[in-house]
Amino acid sequence: MVSPVGHTSAVECASFSGNDDLVISASSDFSLALWSRTSGKLLRKWLAHDERVYSAQFNSNSENILSASADGTAKLWDTKSGELIKSFVFDSRGLYSACYSADEKTILVSFFEGFSAIIDVYSGQTIQEFRGHEDRIYSSSFSMDGTQIVTASRDKTVKLWDVRTGRNTQTFSGHKDWVYTALFANNNTIVSCSRDGIIMSWDIPKNTVNYS
Repeated sequence: MVSPVGHTSAVECASFSGNDDLVISASSDFSLALWSRTSGKLLRKWLAHDERVYSAQFNSNSENILSASADGTAKLWDTKSGELIKSFVFDSRGLYSACYSADEKTILVSFFEGFSAIIDVYSGQTIQEFRGHEDRIYSSSFSMDGTQIVTASRDKTVKLWDVRTGRNTQTFSGHKDWVYTALFANNNTIVSCSRDGIIMSWDIPKNTVNYS
């Protein structure tokens, strides 16, 4: 069994590259670390942010890494060199997550202040905001067809949003504690997990729970 050691504090997130050869991890020690999946070898570790790093993911061809931090920034990194490509600085107390859209022309970020936003990668401008949660948003992600996003919040709810209008179209209530993650299984199903110890699968057309 491989037992790699790299971070000096809690690992907040880990993601595979597109070809599954690499793993990127984000830590509360303010760093990112790049690993070989097969050998478990630490390839590179670098101080990426000024506060804990909550999320990190590769783009589709694994050439870039997107990270989000409690320092109020999201950053794009070159996977091969570890060099900073672009920094997105927000007037925020911090970010919990950042993810790419399917065409990678925009990113979706989640803020401590309880809203999410779609940001143009090239200009850094905000294209759309999604406001309606009563507490922090821990994660947000695009649907497969890119027309909707789903958000998971400390207010114990999961919300569905229209990308074009920014309108909240559905709210899923059922968790008894903070909801950490919500993802699309397909365009009709959302899966969420919570601090209440329960995983829920939501049927979007019926607005009901498939199982929990």
